[in-house]
Formats: sequence, structure tokens, C-alpha cells
Amino acid sequence: MKIPIEETTDEVEIGQYIPKDGGSLKGYFSMILHPSGLRISDCSYFCSGDASWFNFPQKEKKMKEGSTKREFIPLVHCLNKKYNQHMRSAVLRGLSQLDKEERAKPRPTNNQRSGSPFTPSDLPF
Repeated sequence: MKIPIEETTDEVEIGQYIPKDGGSLKGYFSMILHPSGLRISDCSYFCSGDASWFNFPQKEKKMKEGSTKREFIPLVHCLNKKYNQHMRSAVLRGLSQLDKEERAKPRPTNNQRSGSPFTPSDLPF
């Protein structure tokens, strides 16, 4: 699914979406920016109340001695703030739609084995 990014000719494509039920964590996904073809994997999607957001892939920072708080460092940054806002808005529109579609699909019962959550047609990558 390609979503236009406002005020540009670019589009973002969301794929490899894996829904999760972990509190505010709703799923993991990959994205491709078109026309550049930049692929960003291992993004995470969150919703809490009326708010929704996503994170680019992150690396856990080594904890300082005595610290109990886990910290993460983003591995991808978008330096153009306006483009970043428009791109994030497009990604969230796509994720909202994709999450609704994925959650509407029937899920295997406990006695059914589930294989890969993807079919080859689901993977634009």
C-alpha cells in the first residue's frame, strides 16, 4: 500500500506488518520511501488513547552502573522537520488502515499451527 506524502511527489509503502497486543505496542513493520527506494525495517507502531506514533528502528543503549531505566537510540533520523512531519503523518494513516485490516482477519485457534504471518504477495520488498 503506497501513501502519498503531502507537499512532495514522494510516497511511503508499508509492508511486513506484524500485529502485536502488548499494551500500547500495536505492531512491527517495514517501510519503503518512493521514489528513492530507501527501505527501513524493524519500525514499531504504538497507540494509547487517541494518540498514535511510530518509532524508527532503535538500539538499546548500555545502561550505566546503578541505572534501572532502559534507554534506546534511534538508528534513523529525518533531518528535514517539515518532510519528517508529512512523512510520519502518511505512515500513521497507512498503519491505521493496515492495523484495522490485519485485526479483522481471522486468527488461528490454539490447536491450529500458524506459519509465517506473511504470504509472498504481502511482501513488496
